[in-house]
Amino acid sequence: MPRINILYKFSIQLFIITLIVIMAMGIIITNYIISYYFQEIMMRRELKMTADFVQTHAQNWLEPENFLPPFTDDTQAKFSKVFHGIVTIRDVVSLKVYDAGGTIIWSDRRELIGKNFMQNKEYQQAMKGEPVIVLEPIRRVDHAYLAELHTHLLEVYVPITLDAKSKTVSGVLATYKTATSLMGDIKKGKTIIWVVSLGAGLLLYILVFIMFYRGYKKEEIMTNNLYRLNEELSSFNRIAIVLSSSLDINTILHDSMEKTLNVLHKGAGRIFLLDETSNELVLAAHKGLPDDVVSAFKRVKVKEGILKDVIDGKKPLLMPEMEGHYCVKRFMPADINTWACATIPIMSMDKVLGIMEIMCPGGGCNLPMESQELFSAIGHQIGDAVAKCNLFKEIKDMKENLENLVEERTRQVIQMEKLSSIGEIMGEIAHQINNPLVGVLNFAQLALRKIDEGQPIREEVETIEKAGTECKDIIQRLLTFSKKSRFEKSREDINCILNEGIALVERQFNLKGIIVEKKYAEELPKVMIDATLMRQAFFNLINNARQAMPNGGKLTIATSAVSNPSYVRWVEIRISDTGVGIKKENLPKIFTPFFTTKREGEGIGLGVFVVHNIIKRHTGDIHVESEEGGGTTFIIKLPI
Repeated sequence: MPRINILYKFSIQLFIITLIVIMAMGIIITNYIISYYFQEIMMRRELKMTADFVQTHAQNWLEPENFLPPFTDDTQAKFSKVFHGIVTIRDVVSLKVYDAGGTIIWSDRRELIGKNFMQNKEYQQAMKGEPVIVLEPIRRVDHAYLAELHTHLLEVYVPITLDAKSKTVSGVLATYKTATSLMGDIKKGKTIIWVVSLGAGLLLYILVFIMFYRGYKKEEIMTNNLYRLNEELSSFNRIAIVLSSSLDINTILHDSMEKTLNVLHKGAGRIFLLDETSNELVLAAHKGLPDDVVSAFKRVKVKEGILKDVIDGKKPLLMPEMEGHYCVKRFMPADINTWACATIPIMSMDKVLGIMEIMCPGGGCNLPMESQELFSAIGHQIGDAVAKCNLFKEIKDMKENLENLVEERTRQVIQMEKLSSIGEIMGEIAHQINNPLVGVLNFAQLALRKIDEGQPIREEVETIEKAGTECKDIIQRLLTFSKKSRFEKSREDINCILNEGIALVERQFNLKGIIVEKKYAEELPKVMIDATLMRQAFFNLINNARQAMPNGGKLTIATSAVSNPSYVRWVEIRISDTGVGIKKENLPKIFTPFFTTKREGEGIGLGVFVVHNIIKRHTGDIHVESEEGGGTTFIIKLPI
């Protein structure tokens, strides 16, 4: 309203000033310039016409003697004949012919003949050979007879020169015309001048008003833009406060959605987050939308269209009319014209994280195109907040995972220490058992030497010796696995090392119904290995195979010598079982320390990891092939 008052006041002031200028200029031009020059031009024209007419007729019909007395009736008749044409001219009211002495020798009014007006200055000037024309009110004595009829007279005094060579003035013809036509023409001219002046003034008023209006509108646009920028900055700050108030992504998205709609004075909107894996937009926040719309658009596939254009272009898209928007068509009734909508990319570090849609159900959307930068800034601001929340969640999850990992590793280290202690205890126990067992075995062997064949007690003593020998072999194997040794390589027979590993669990194989098939290559080259470590590696793999076949099965162990085109030779060992197998997603993690698929108490996930390290320490290679429910094969290659 204040700005409208400014324009209204200016238009009135400009009109008054223009009117004053027009009146002043009109008065000056008409009264002091136009009237003067217009009157002069018309009087000169009148003077020239009368002078030419008089001179022509006088020279053709009059003689110098006609201006000398005596003035007879013939002279009067001649003058009447010569100047009769002038008398008939419109506005001519009287004619007078003066002789050189100033006496009227002829007139259309006979009562004036014989009178002398020597004091008439116009007559005196005409006697000098100069035609004279004057416009003046009736006030002189020689005007008395016309006073009742007219107020102003146009008097023309024409010198009559009959001798062209001497140019002697014989007399003067005085013509009296009414000033009615002249004054009418002058008045008409003044009217035209006033009309032109008013038109010019009006045009000037319009031009000045247009110039002012343009400047006013420019200033208004600048003011509105400044006001809009201030509003946008204020809105941006309000949204920034909301985004900085929490690190919970759901809270951030819902609060930013609500605040953005409040800032834009809109009632409906939604925020999608982009799932890059499925290339879908997942509904994360919404407001003002019907329940069926919310349920129908939980996930939106990014296809050709507005959503894809916004994601690919990374710029907000403002649509003056959204009737063609497939999203709008699907949830808005057909009889409602929907004007929408701003589709804003939510971005962080030039990466699109999602989109925000501002909807206007029922029409009436008037989002300004000038606010595109604001929408882009809001999208970046929300995107940065989402990225911050995601980063915080990742750090939080990482912290929890690290805490769980530390707890698990601590438990595993404790378990390893327990196992190490058990190993040491087992070695000590085996050592303690071994001493008396040697005594028992020696006494049994000594007794057999003293007992003759065929005696009943000899069979029992042989049983004692056999059992003692088996116990001694088991204890020796336990001592071999429990003792600590340096890494010492020597050429060993892989087939023998494998047999030793099988022997440790052969009893368990028999109890569970596991068949062992050996496919050893004959004359297999010996390899440089640490026998103790390699024995431990094979035992771990064979024992794992046993545990993978709780209901029985078949264990196949094959060895072979192979080479490649580069003549690199190695021994290949394949240990295959028909057990439960390994899931596909777990295969990449099979050699990771502490990774296990066994139930708690059955293992800590170090067996295969230890095997991997032992094989790599021997510059060998190991990999696994497995299918869930289809068994597992470990393939080991050791350089010859």
